[in-house]
Amino acid sequence: MIIDGHCDTVVKAILNSDDIFEINQKYHIDIPRFLESLVKVQTFGFFTEPKYEHLNATHHALKNISIFKQNLEKSNKNIKIIKTSEDLNKIIDGENKAIILSLENASPIVGDLDILYTFFDIGIRMIGLTWNNRNEIADGLYVSDNPSGLTKFGISAVKKMEELGIVIDVAHLEEKGFWDVIQVAKKPFVVSHGNARALAKTFEMFDGDKKILEETKRNLTDEQLRALAEIKGLIGVTFVPDFLTNDGNATINDVVNHIKYIANLIGIDYVALGSDFDGIDKTPIGLENIMMFPNLITLLEKEGFSKEDIEKITYKNWQRVFNICLPQKL
Repeated sequence: MIIDGHCDTVVKAILNSDDIFEINQKYHIDIPRFLESLVKVQTFGFFTEPKYEHLNATHHALKNISIFKQNLEKSNKNIKIIKTSEDLNKIIDGENKAIILSLENASPIVGDLDILYTFFDIGIRMIGLTWNNRNEIADGLYVSDNPSGLTKFGISAVKKMEELGIVIDVAHLEEKGFWDVIQVAKKPFVVSHGNARALAKTFEMFDGDKKILEETKRNLTDEQLRALAEIKGLIGVTFVPDFLTNDGNATINDVVNHIKYIANLIGIDYVALGSDFDGIDKTPIGLENIMMFPNLITLLEKEGFSKEDIEKITYKNWQRVFNICLPQKL
């Protein structure tokens, strides 16, 4: 059984006017393969690009969520959208599959706690505070001019998210903001898709024809990982090749290496999975799509992880955090 903490499938499919309610091999995930896979709960991220500003960002996010929910209803698939911990535990104990809706980039909230409540009301249960840019909450990882942490509104938003029952995701948050959330948050928070910077410090990119090395800020330092464990949060190890190795060439073994490193550093209770399927052009060899998760379980077994450890990595750690953070019932 798998709970996957992040993918970009829905927004990518809507952008390209593609149908993921039928088998679509262009994508790492589609609904028929989701239903056949080991994934019990898939978190779908609704990403808002920096080009959408102010109420345009709100409109973009609401429209995409509405399109997906309408298509899900029309598909007549027996897939639930999880809104409470009670919903989640029923799914884990039963035979059906479920989805968790998340915002990747909180810019659609436009600095308004009433709009935050609206997103909660329509089913959003995890919010990435930033993407790589600056918004009303904080600075993302690639704001180069004097990056800062949580704004005054950002502090209010973090408190309101916890009050409502929304998981806080700091995957793209600038490091100063990470430490601000450590100070403000009263509940566990997560890095939905990231890795260990000790194993992947840089990745290659091009500036025109010139190849340069860029620091992998998306990966957490050992200090950040230890702090995440202290507040009982988790990191979803991601399949992004650039965040797995320094040269961007990755296999399933590199995913396991990050799992092993993080588990050895901070404990098995704080490492989970956050694939980022369909948010990446290239996957690790051996983890090409949602149907490949059995390969990961087999390799974890070969590496000596116990059944209990594997269950924590694959779903129980996510289940624990959602049970703490989500409303028990509505």
